[in-house]
Amino acid sequence: MPKSLSLHIIAKNEAKNLPELFASFEGCFDKVYLTDTGSTDDTVKIAESLGAVVSHFAWINDFAAARNFNFEQGDSDFQMWLDCDDSLQNPEAFRLWKSTIMDLADFHYATYHYANDGKNPTCSFMRERVIRRGMGFKWNYFLHEGIDPNSTVRIPRLDLASQWAVWHRRTEEDIKADRMRNLSIFKGREMHMDPRMTFYYGKELLEGGFPEMARHWLTKAIESRDLQAHDKTLALQYQGYALIMIANQQIEFLKTYKDKKYEAAANDCLKQAISVAHEGLKHDPTRAEFHSTLGDCYVKLNGLSQALPFYAAATRCKPGQGVAAGAVFSTADLYGPYPRKAMIEILANTGDIAGANRVALELVEHHPSTEATGILEKINGLQAMSKKPENTEDVSDIIITCQSAGFFAWDGKTYRESFCGGSETAAVEMAENLARITKRKVIVFQPRSEEVELYGVIYKPSEKLPDYLQKFKPYVHIAWRHNIKLTDAFTILWCHDLVTPGAENHENYDFIACLTPFHKRYVMARQGIPDAKIWVTRNGLNPDKFEGMDKIEKDPSRFVFSSSPDRGLDRAMLVLDKVREEFPRV
Repeated sequence: MPKSLSLHIIAKNEAKNLPELFASFEGCFDKVYLTDTGSTDDTVKIAESLGAVVSHFAWINDFAAARNFNFEQGDSDFQMWLDCDDSLQNPEAFRLWKSTIMDLADFHYATYHYANDGKNPTCSFMRERVIRRGMGFKWNYFLHEGIDPNSTVRIPRLDLASQWAVWHRRTEEDIKADRMRNLSIFKGREMHMDPRMTFYYGKELLEGGFPEMARHWLTKAIESRDLQAHDKTLALQYQGYALIMIANQQIEFLKTYKDKKYEAAANDCLKQAISVAHEGLKHDPTRAEFHSTLGDCYVKLNGLSQALPFYAAATRCKPGQGVAAGAVFSTADLYGPYPRKAMIEILANTGDIAGANRVALELVEHHPSTEATGILEKINGLQAMSKKPENTEDVSDIIITCQSAGFFAWDGKTYRESFCGGSETAAVEMAENLARITKRKVIVFQPRSEEVELYGVIYKPSEKLPDYLQKFKPYVHIAWRHNIKLTDAFTILWCHDLVTPGAENHENYDFIACLTPFHKRYVMARQGIPDAKIWVTRNGLNPDKFEGMDKIEKDPSRFVFSSSPDRGLDRAMLVLDKVREEFPRV
């Protein structure tokens, strides 16, 4: 005889969700027991009209207590739980599972599609869902409650139901309300939490927008020896996210206050996030979240070549592969299009258009979408630009092209009136001086929304570059901090950073402009660039600003470090100590 199965629900002010929930499981359960925890809307009335047996429980900020009370109702052989904003997927398969497989185990897990984009799951994991009554299973934890699969009756038989799943229908408003409610439930309990709840408190703080506090509690959870393996994997993952959020805040402070200490703080957080992600890979090397975190951090640290293999590794990961398969959250986008999109951007910005095209084709094949098709078309456009078009008109223009992403719009106005980095300052000075001295039209193509002409230089959106190169061959092309071959015109790669990714592909340009003799030697040794292809430039600085500097009387006791402290001041101080040993009176 088939075993009976009851559904158990706790609810408060869920009148809007109940009809859809009940419609999703029609004919699947012998009885439905709903426990109301203090509704002020029509929840009870609607539940009763839909056939549920309703009970009442005074809310005490404890989900486990409410669910245990709810599970005490009824006498079915098996019990299942759902939340009011859930839906049962594949009810026909569920009914077949119930009649043929359910009785073969005591404790059933099932896939929970916790978040979605309206069509497809974006975050999924495995949850306990159906238990045999009378085995002594109990709900634990006041928040993020769970059932311990241990039993005092006998060793339980565990199984994973793969024929059906549960779909969570949370809206953005629900998510915000849940976060505020959850943080209020934690209040006053912080000093009496076990490692699992310490982890969840950190997670709630992170999702609530408090990364510094989240970092503290996640660290406490990670350092505990009693934190379960799958929770530790997630704690490391969220610790990495917290550090990246803090780094992003520091970058915003840098833009606002123009103080290099914020850049140093951001870089420190990113390096810590890299260490955390590597630790996470020791726990689960097939987890795309850790690989993508490493890629994201290296990109922010300007290490594009270092980021590339981690994104590539993420594309080979599949949800459910790891040691805790299904037990932890899997963010679908990180196992889907995200790492390939990141790879395409890196490959394009480093001049490997053929490689970018290969990955773009993979993106369209594995993750077809309008966005994927648009990315492929953009890469095809770059390929077309790199080929000499027929019947172009030779013009006297000097063009400066910037990376397609990753830099804010800058020009002569931002240089004079607001924050502008050193490399951007040099580019503005160079563009204006070239326009003034050569009397040629100087055009800067960069990520910006509209065209503007300032101080004799034209600044155009990058989107207008393909049309320009299809019609014109400029007199000179200056590739600012990128190595993408865009034209057969005389091309100079202007290398502001110690290394420009892809500069080793020196067939893409006629000369590379370095900043100092040391810089020249470095790129020769590091990237194998021939001596004959390197110019040392003064970097666009206006020499008039330094007139009379040679007449300034030098103070032998004065030490000047001409960069931000994070760029080698600690090493320079060691050099100064050696100087003082040699010249004690200095």
